[in-house]
Amino acid sequence: MIQRPPASKPSLSFAGLRLPEKVSCIYADTPGCDFKCWALGQANGVGYPATWEMLLQQYGLPQEEALQLDGNPIDVLEPIVKGKIPLIHIVSPNDEVVPPEETTSILVEVRERSSVDIRHTPMSLMTSPFRS
Repeated sequence: MIQRPPASKPSLSFAGLRLPEKVSCIYADTPGCDFKCWALGQANGVGYPATWEMLLQQYGLPQEEALQLDGNPIDVLEPIVKGKIPLIHIVSPNDEVVPPEETTSILVEVRERSSVDIRHTPMSLMTSPFRS
């Protein structure tokens, strides 16, 4: 186990990568590590056109530039690897919005090639009382 500074705290988002020395771990529930996956639905994600358009507006990017952007958490893993920041992800193997094979599974592959501790807890398919 890597000893983190006593002042470090868990981060609930990848924003913690801005100050990796102050982060004890990054916890994420269904992390959308690449907006092309969950918002655009570029590969296996279902995508949300309205969210994609809002994202483009918020970042001030034309679609062509957004597709080439390499600033998603999935693209900037060096601070995690270098800082040996543990990641704790809760994922659903049948998630159609944020497919784990396009997000957390990629991080698990990085873990296998480095010393980063990535713990992912696959959730089983649960029946919701709010679903018909």
